Amino acid sequence: MDRYSVDRIAATVFELLTVIGGLGGAALLVSGLLPGNSAIQATEAAAVGIGMAVIPYCIAGVLHRGVMRATSQNRDRAERYQ
Repeated sequence: MDRYSVDRIAATVFELLTVIGGLGGAALLVSGLLPGNSAIQATEAAAVGIGMAVIPYCIAGVLHRGVMRATSQNRDRAERYQ
């Protein structure tokens, strides 16, 4: 397996984690806003909920850009040798 394949698999995994983290983060955010929670608890729930979605999203973005860069370089090399 070459580096391109590994990066592509990792990007796909982190894209799935972004969706899962987004759903979990949304549930946590909603539960933090329910009545009976203090302002500190609501703020903590919001921060953790946002982090659950944003952190995998940022990692997936970096991996995706790496895959796109490798694709572009492979295409450029192929065009040079034609």
